[in-house]
Amino acid sequence: MIGIGLGISPCVLAAPNAPLTTLYHVIITGQSNGTGADAPVYTGPANGLMFNGGLRPGGDTSIMTSLVQLQDALTDDASGDVGDEGQTVASTLVNFLSAQNIPHAQFMVSNVAVDGYGYLGLCQGTQPYNDSLTQVAQAKALATARGWKYAVLGVCAVHGEDDDAIGSAGGPPGWYATDLQTWQSDYQTDIQAITGQETDIPLFISQCSTPGDYAHSDNLDYSTSINGWQASRANSLVIMASPSAPIVDMFRSPHWNSASYMILGEYFGKAIWRVVLQSSSIWKGVYPTNATLTGDTIVINFAAQVGPLAFDYSTGIKSLIAGFEYVDSTSSAAVLSASLTGPLQVTVTLTATPSGSSPQIRYSTLSSNDVPYGSDKRLQSGVCLVDSDTTPSSTGEWTLRNYCPAFYFDL
Repeated sequence: MIGIGLGISPCVLAAPNAPLTTLYHVIITGQSNGTGADAPVYTGPANGLMFNGGLRPGGDTSIMTSLVQLQDALTDDASGDVGDEGQTVASTLVNFLSAQNIPHAQFMVSNVAVDGYGYLGLCQGTQPYNDSLTQVAQAKALATARGWKYAVLGVCAVHGEDDDAIGSAGGPPGWYATDLQTWQSDYQTDIQAITGQETDIPLFISQCSTPGDYAHSDNLDYSTSINGWQASRANSLVIMASPSAPIVDMFRSPHWNSASYMILGEYFGKAIWRVVLQSSSIWKGVYPTNATLTGDTIVINFAAQVGPLAFDYSTGIKSLIAGFEYVDSTSSAAVLSASLTGPLQVTVTLTATPSGSSPQIRYSTLSSNDVPYGSDKRLQSGVCLVDSDTTPSSTGEWTLRNYCPAFYFDL
């Protein structure tokens, strides 16, 4: 996948005072997988803009004096590691948006992600958060000087690994889901105060599914993967662009490869396009709605952007259990198989009629803690249930089917 030819045409800056031009701004936050850690740059100049100081200008307004063509580039990270940060989701995100041919639109991205920072290092009042507000103010001023309108489309958070490792020490069950919703609300309030825009500013997330030492399958209420799903169920402005597990390099941990960032950028672009620019309030990709246990079978119903559902093993290892797991207090049964029994329905067959208390069905939550780095963890993580969305990537080289996120239901 590395070395994909993107065929990007040069971005052309509209002339000052171009009628009705709007500068749409996307902010990236998160930790190392938001910064593009250890990923060589494989994209050329993108069809979008950034500050003249690059994608990561921090809060230094002296390098935010103009807009130039967006280009991912190797830079130092906050800890001083030379050339450690490379390919991010930025280039392909703006390429997807630009490919939609929205009239009089220009897109820009800035990035405030920092390696190893959990929510408490990135939330309201922190330096990265304040830097992002400075970037919004500067971008708006530059747009105004050109006679352009200006709006922030959303904040993309590639995040969760460090907070997942904190587990119960971070607070009561579901604390990270609460933090995600607070993050969105704070950003919306503070950005609207700067821009004056009345439109919502969603928080787009990629469900943290990095294999390695971040799994907490026995404590799902503290898992940032599950908390991301819970936050997106509870709050329509926390939007899961895609689970990361099916598109990341599953042989490396915890950082991804360049192609993974490039594909994830397309998913962020698609979600922003559907939710904000097309005003689709119901966009959720693939989502479980309910599950019912009867005898030795569990029927799970889903909603999907484009039905029917399918099991796609092109990014994983084929398995009869398809990433599903049954648990109860006595381990009285296990998953025997999973099959599609309707356009938006999966039936899980168990090895026996369960007798334990606290029965639960899980998807894509099997632990990879005991699997060494460098091993293939796709069997543990599932990541094979998809819808039939045929939206192409900006280059037409990938089909952006929606994958089901990790979830669980009490039965």
